[in-house]
Amino acid sequence: MPLALCLATALGCSTSPRLADRPSEGGARSDPASAIAELERRRAEARRIVAQAEVAEDEGDTDRAIDLYARALRLDDSMQNAWNNAGTLLMGQNRYADAVGAFQRASQLLPGDPRPEYNIGVAYQKNGWGEDAYRHFGNAIARDGSHMPSIRGYVRAAEMTGKADLDLLDVIKNATIRETSPEWREYFLRQRYRVEAVLEER
Repeated sequence: MPLALCLATALGCSTSPRLADRPSEGGARSDPASAIAELERRRAEARRIVAQAEVAEDEGDTDRAIDLYARALRLDDSMQNAWNNAGTLLMGQNRYADAVGAFQRASQLLPGDPRPEYNIGVAYQKNGWGEDAYRHFGNAIARDGSHMPSIRGYVRAAEMTGKADLDLLDVIKNATIRETSPEWREYFLRQRYRVEAVLEER
């Protein structure tokens, strides 16, 4: 399956039957022990390839890293960080549809981690889709209310779309307390005044 289709659909790359369902030679089903051994072999090979992808990524060879991540995921599509890392590289190449697909799969596999939802928000924000960005940054905050990159993205997406409500105001107030960057603290203060002004007019 082509990489673009594989990552954009955020589904497993393999279209072959499950290992346990593959008939052995002569038409009989393979025994469970053999199927488990084959599964473990594929997972070990996938981990080996991911290690190569990480080296290629560190060396700046993005195309090779993406290709290696795709190869690993064809062997084992449950590797959460491989999906997230591949998505980050794809987004760096402005391949946003593929990146979002990869992040969506990572989000399914990492239900408590804010990073995949944050990355989806970034991809949508870069394309000017404020409503979608706002929703996914909100999803990230729901997973981890202290994840500052998601909070920053959430407030910026709210500004993009002109949103103003009490929940947003609470997020901004908490962010102002937690933020350590003077520039971001100033930004949050401006957004607090904006939201409060809108609410007063209603």
